Amino acid sequence: MILIVGCNETIKSPIIEEEHYYSVEGNIYFEGVQLQGVEVFLGLLTCLSDSNGYFRFDSIKAGQSLLTLTHPRYIPLDTLLIIDKNIIVNISLLLRSNSFYPCNIGNKWFYKEPHSNYELFIEVIDSVQIDNEIYYRFLYAEFAPHFNDTSKYIYLRQIKSDTLYEYSCNEKQLLAPFLSVINQEFIFKRCTLYSTNIYDSYLYESNDDLKKFYYRLRYALDGDFDITFQRGIGMVRYMNPPWINYILENYEIKY
Repeated sequence: MILIVGCNETIKSPIIEEEHYYSVEGNIYFEGVQLQGVEVFLGLLTCLSDSNGYFRFDSIKAGQSLLTLTHPRYIPLDTLLIIDKNIIVNISLLLRSNSFYPCNIGNKWFYKEPHSNYELFIEVIDSVQIDNEIYYRFLYAEFAPHFNDTSKYIYLRQIKSDTLYEYSCNEKQLLAPFLSVINQEFIFKRCTLYSTNIYDSYLYESNDDLKKFYYRLRYALDGDFDITFQRGIGMVRYMNPPWINYILENYEIKY
Protein backbone atom coordinates (compact mmCIF):
# COMPACT_ATOMS: atom_id res chain seq x y z
CA MET A 1 0.00 0.00 0.00
CA ILE A 2 1.28 3.50 -0.84
CA LEU A 3 0.33 6.48 1.34
CA ILE A 4 0.09 9.94 -0.28
CA VAL A 5 0.18 12.80 2.23
CA GLY A 6 -1.61 16.06 1.22
CA CYS A 7 -2.38 19.31 2.97
CA ASN A 8 -4.37 17.99 5.83
CA GLU A 9 -5.53 14.68 4.35
CA THR A 10 -4.09 11.24 3.87
CA ILE A 11 -5.24 9.51 0.67
CA LYS A 12 -4.92 5.75 0.20
CA SER A 13 -3.98 4.69 -3.32
CA PRO A 14 -5.74 1.65 -4.90
CA ILE A 15 -3.92 -1.66 -4.68
CA ILE A 16 -2.86 -2.94 -8.07
CA GLU A 17 -2.18 -6.65 -7.97
CA GLU A 18 0.49 -7.91 -10.29
CA GLU A 19 -0.53 -10.74 -12.62
CA HIS A 20 1.74 -13.77 -12.67
CA TYR A 21 2.36 -16.11 -15.59
CA TYR A 22 3.94 -19.55 -15.59
CA SER A 23 4.72 -22.50 -17.82
CA VAL A 24 3.13 -25.97 -17.81
CA GLU A 25 5.10 -28.80 -19.35
CA GLY A 26 5.36 -32.55 -19.08
CA ASN A 27 5.84 -35.99 -20.57
CA ILE A 28 3.19 -38.58 -21.38
CA TYR A 29 3.80 -42.33 -21.16
CA PHE A 30 2.14 -45.70 -21.58
CA GLU A 31 3.88 -48.44 -19.58
CA GLY A 32 7.10 -46.41 -19.58
CA VAL A 33 7.05 -45.70 -23.33
CA GLN A 34 6.78 -42.07 -24.46
CA LEU A 35 3.57 -41.35 -26.37
CA GLN A 36 3.55 -39.19 -29.48
CA GLY A 37 0.42 -37.56 -30.87
CA VAL A 38 -1.57 -37.23 -27.64
CA GLU A 39 -3.84 -34.19 -27.86
CA VAL A 40 -3.27 -31.98 -24.83
CA PHE A 41 -5.74 -29.27 -23.77
CA LEU A 42 -5.10 -26.59 -21.15
CA GLY A 43 -8.08 -24.28 -20.98
CA LEU A 44 -8.51 -22.97 -24.53
CA LEU A 45 -4.99 -23.94 -25.57
CA THR A 46 -4.09 -27.19 -27.29
CA CYS A 47 -1.04 -29.00 -28.64
CA LEU A 48 0.19 -32.50 -29.53
CA SER A 49 2.86 -34.41 -27.62
CA ASP A 50 6.06 -34.86 -29.66
CA SER A 51 8.10 -38.00 -30.36
CA ASN A 52 9.42 -37.88 -26.77
CA GLY A 53 5.92 -37.62 -25.34
CA TYR A 54 6.69 -34.00 -24.41
CA PHE A 55 4.37 -30.99 -24.39
CA ARG A 56 4.64 -27.41 -23.12
CA PHE A 57 2.49 -24.32 -22.66
CA ASP A 58 3.99 -20.91 -21.88
CA SER A 59 2.59 -17.69 -20.44
CA ILE A 60 -0.21 -19.37 -18.51
CA LYS A 61 -1.94 -16.99 -16.11
CA ALA A 62 -1.89 -18.01 -12.45
CA GLY A 63 -5.02 -19.75 -11.22
CA GLN A 64 -6.81 -23.03 -11.87
CA SER A 65 -6.93 -24.73 -15.25
CA LEU A 66 -8.10 -28.14 -16.47
CA LEU A 67 -5.48 -30.27 -18.21
CA THR A 68 -7.08 -32.84 -20.55
CA LEU A 69 -5.32 -35.59 -22.52
CA THR A 70 -7.03 -37.50 -25.35
CA HIS A 71 -5.95 -40.16 -27.85
CA PRO A 72 -8.03 -42.77 -29.74
CA ARG A 73 -6.11 -45.70 -28.19
CA TYR A 74 -6.01 -44.48 -24.59
CA ILE A 75 -8.47 -43.57 -21.85
CA PRO A 76 -8.99 -39.77 -21.64
CA LEU A 77 -7.52 -38.12 -18.55
CA ASP A 78 -8.54 -34.87 -16.81
CA THR A 79 -6.40 -33.18 -14.13
CA LEU A 80 -7.18 -29.88 -12.41
CA LEU A 81 -3.95 -27.87 -12.04
CA ILE A 82 -3.32 -25.13 -9.49
CA ILE A 83 -0.98 -22.87 -11.42
CA ASP A 84 1.02 -20.80 -8.92
CA LYS A 85 4.50 -21.69 -10.21
CA ASN A 86 6.11 -23.36 -13.21
CA ILE A 87 4.68 -26.90 -13.38
CA ILE A 88 6.26 -30.10 -14.68
CA VAL A 89 4.12 -33.25 -14.83
CA ASN A 90 4.74 -36.87 -15.80
CA ILE A 91 1.54 -38.65 -16.82
CA SER A 92 0.85 -42.31 -17.54
CA LEU A 93 -2.18 -43.22 -19.67
CA LEU A 94 -4.15 -46.47 -19.67
CA LEU A 95 -5.07 -48.37 -22.81
CA ARG A 96 -8.70 -48.38 -23.91
CA SER A 97 -10.48 -51.69 -24.08
CA ASN A 98 -9.07 -53.71 -26.96
CA SER A 99 -12.13 -55.92 -27.13
CA PHE A 100 -14.59 -56.07 -30.01
CA TYR A 101 -17.34 -56.37 -27.40
CA PRO A 102 -16.60 -54.51 -24.11
CA CYS A 103 -18.70 -56.12 -21.36
CA ASN A 104 -18.19 -53.69 -18.46
CA ILE A 105 -21.30 -53.01 -16.38
CA GLY A 106 -22.63 -49.55 -17.24
CA ASN A 107 -21.56 -49.60 -20.88
CA LYS A 108 -24.21 -47.99 -23.12
CA TRP A 109 -24.79 -47.78 -26.86
CA PHE A 110 -27.33 -45.62 -28.73
CA TYR A 111 -28.45 -46.45 -32.28
CA LYS A 112 -30.78 -44.91 -34.86
CA GLU A 113 -32.38 -46.25 -38.02
CA PRO A 114 -31.71 -43.59 -40.68
CA HIS A 115 -34.84 -44.30 -42.76
CA SER A 116 -37.37 -44.41 -39.92
CA ASN A 117 -37.94 -43.21 -36.38
CA TYR A 118 -36.73 -46.47 -34.85
CA GLU A 119 -34.16 -46.22 -32.04
CA LEU A 120 -32.24 -48.89 -30.16
CA PHE A 121 -30.62 -48.53 -26.74
CA ILE A 122 -28.31 -51.18 -25.27
CA GLU A 123 -26.87 -51.24 -21.74
CA VAL A 124 -24.88 -53.76 -19.69
CA ILE A 125 -26.97 -53.75 -16.51
CA ASP A 126 -25.40 -56.46 -14.32
CA SER A 127 -23.88 -59.94 -14.35
CA VAL A 128 -24.94 -63.43 -13.35
CA GLN A 129 -23.11 -66.69 -12.71
CA ILE A 130 -24.14 -69.77 -14.70
CA ASP A 131 -22.25 -73.07 -14.56
CA ASN A 132 -19.40 -71.32 -12.72
CA GLU A 133 -19.03 -68.73 -15.48
CA ILE A 134 -19.86 -65.02 -15.48
CA TYR A 135 -22.31 -63.72 -18.08
CA TYR A 136 -23.26 -60.07 -18.49
CA ARG A 137 -26.89 -59.06 -18.91
CA PHE A 138 -27.38 -56.85 -21.97
CA LEU A 139 -30.63 -54.91 -22.01
CA TYR A 140 -31.96 -54.13 -25.50
CA ALA A 141 -34.67 -51.43 -25.57
CA GLU A 142 -36.24 -50.63 -28.93
CA PHE A 143 -38.37 -47.54 -29.58
CA ALA A 144 -40.69 -46.88 -32.49
CA PRO A 145 -43.66 -44.51 -33.01
CA HIS A 146 -46.18 -47.32 -33.43
CA PHE A 147 -45.07 -49.20 -30.28
CA ASN A 148 -47.52 -48.93 -27.37
CA ASP A 149 -44.60 -49.64 -25.06
CA THR A 150 -40.85 -50.01 -25.35
CA SER A 151 -39.83 -53.40 -26.69
CA LYS A 152 -37.25 -54.88 -24.32
CA TYR A 153 -35.04 -57.97 -24.43
CA ILE A 154 -32.31 -59.37 -22.20
CA TYR A 155 -29.33 -61.29 -23.59
CA LEU A 156 -26.68 -63.04 -21.49
CA ARG A 157 -23.22 -62.65 -22.99
CA GLN A 158 -19.53 -63.09 -22.23
CA ILE A 159 -16.33 -62.65 -24.20
CA LYS A 160 -13.29 -64.89 -23.84
CA SER A 161 -10.16 -65.06 -25.99
CA ASP A 162 -11.64 -62.75 -28.65
CA THR A 163 -14.77 -64.90 -28.88
CA LEU A 164 -18.27 -63.66 -28.04
CA TYR A 165 -20.71 -66.15 -26.49
CA GLU A 166 -24.41 -65.90 -25.69
CA TYR A 167 -26.16 -68.11 -23.15
CA SER A 168 -29.32 -69.44 -24.77
CA CYS A 169 -31.22 -72.74 -25.03
CA ASN A 170 -29.69 -73.66 -21.64
CA GLU A 171 -26.14 -73.70 -22.98
CA LYS A 172 -23.32 -71.49 -24.24
CA GLN A 173 -23.77 -70.47 -27.88
CA LEU A 174 -21.08 -69.20 -30.21
CA LEU A 175 -22.16 -65.73 -31.34
CA ALA A 176 -19.04 -64.10 -32.84
CA PRO A 177 -15.61 -65.78 -33.13
CA PHE A 178 -13.55 -62.68 -33.95
CA LEU A 179 -10.43 -64.67 -34.85
CA SER A 180 -12.15 -66.99 -37.32
CA VAL A 181 -11.23 -66.98 -41.01
CA ILE A 182 -13.37 -65.41 -43.71
CA ASN A 183 -16.42 -67.49 -44.75
CA GLN A 184 -15.80 -70.25 -42.20
CA GLU A 185 -19.31 -71.22 -41.10
CA PHE A 186 -20.47 -71.78 -37.55
CA ILE A 187 -23.90 -72.38 -36.03
CA PHE A 188 -25.56 -69.88 -33.71
CA LYS A 189 -28.71 -70.97 -31.88
CA ARG A 190 -31.13 -68.72 -29.97
CA CYS A 191 -34.21 -69.89 -28.06
CA THR A 192 -37.25 -67.71 -27.32
CA LEU A 193 -40.49 -68.48 -25.53
CA TYR A 194 -42.04 -69.63 -28.77
CA SER A 195 -39.29 -70.96 -31.01
CA THR A 196 -35.73 -72.16 -31.46
CA ASN A 197 -33.91 -70.27 -34.19
CA ILE A 198 -30.83 -71.73 -35.86
CA TYR A 199 -28.52 -69.49 -37.86
CA ASP A 200 -25.84 -70.57 -40.32
CA SER A 201 -23.29 -67.87 -39.66
CA TYR A 202 -19.92 -66.67 -40.89
CA LEU A 203 -17.43 -63.82 -40.82
CA TYR A 204 -17.49 -62.14 -44.25
CA GLU A 205 -15.23 -59.08 -43.81
CA SER A 206 -12.36 -58.51 -41.41
CA ASN A 207 -9.49 -56.16 -40.56
CA ASP A 208 -7.74 -55.08 -37.36
CA ASP A 209 -10.58 -52.76 -36.33
CA LEU A 210 -13.78 -54.11 -37.91
CA LYS A 211 -15.44 -57.54 -38.01
CA LYS A 212 -18.60 -58.18 -40.05
CA PHE A 213 -20.76 -61.26 -39.50
CA TYR A 214 -23.81 -62.57 -41.34
CA TYR A 215 -26.43 -64.82 -39.70
CA ARG A 216 -28.77 -66.70 -42.06
CA LEU A 217 -31.89 -68.09 -40.41
CA ARG A 218 -32.55 -71.67 -41.43
CA TYR A 219 -35.86 -72.70 -42.99
CA ALA A 220 -37.05 -69.09 -43.37
CA LEU A 221 -37.20 -66.40 -46.02
CA ASP A 222 -36.94 -63.62 -43.45
CA GLY A 223 -35.06 -63.21 -40.18
CA ASP A 224 -31.41 -62.92 -41.25
CA PHE A 225 -29.23 -60.35 -39.54
CA ASP A 226 -25.89 -58.70 -40.17
CA ILE A 227 -23.65 -57.26 -37.42
CA THR A 228 -20.53 -55.09 -37.59
CA PHE A 229 -18.26 -54.94 -34.54
CA GLN A 230 -15.51 -52.36 -33.98
CA ARG A 231 -12.54 -52.89 -31.71
CA GLY A 232 -12.81 -51.01 -28.43
CA ILE A 233 -16.45 -50.02 -29.07
CA GLY A 234 -18.60 -53.10 -29.71
CA MET A 235 -21.51 -53.35 -32.12
CA VAL A 236 -21.53 -50.34 -34.45
CA ARG A 237 -24.15 -51.58 -36.93
CA TYR A 238 -27.04 -54.02 -36.76
CA MET A 239 -29.00 -54.90 -39.89
CA ASN A 240 -32.10 -57.02 -40.30
CA PRO A 241 -32.38 -56.67 -44.08
CA PRO A 242 -34.38 -55.22 -45.65
CA TRP A 243 -36.28 -53.83 -42.67
CA ILE A 244 -33.80 -52.50 -40.11
CA ASN A 245 -30.40 -50.82 -40.34
CA TYR A 246 -29.37 -49.55 -36.90
CA ILE A 247 -26.23 -47.38 -36.93
CA LEU A 248 -24.35 -46.41 -33.77
CA GLU A 249 -24.77 -42.71 -32.90
CA ASN A 250 -23.23 -42.50 -29.44
CA TYR A 251 -21.79 -44.72 -26.74
CA GLU A 252 -20.38 -44.71 -23.20
CA ILE A 253 -17.69 -47.23 -22.33
CA LYS A 254 -16.63 -47.81 -18.71
CA TYR A 255 -13.03 -48.74 -18.05
